Amino acid sequence: MAKIPVEVTFETITPLWTGNAWGEMNEIRPSALIGNLGFWFEVLMYFGGVLEEKYFDREKGRFEKELDYKEFRKNFWKEKIIP
Repeated sequence: MAKIPVEVTFETITPLWTGNAWGEMNEIRPSALIGNLGFWFEVLMYFGGVLEEKYFDREKGRFEKELDYKEFRKNFWKEKIIP
């Protein structure tokens, strides 16, 4: 299957806080955007009841522990996140 280029335009309604090493926010870099999306995905999954606190690694401050895929799918469907 061939790759198809896609051009997307985003409008931010709140600051992304994706500054460089000097704290300057001159541009939105792909790595910073992916990091922001990952953070908010974790927040949605946690407060949506899909991820539980037992998967949270307190030392790292993020969801890092191995997730039980079968339990994840069960909770994902239960909460009707996927129609």
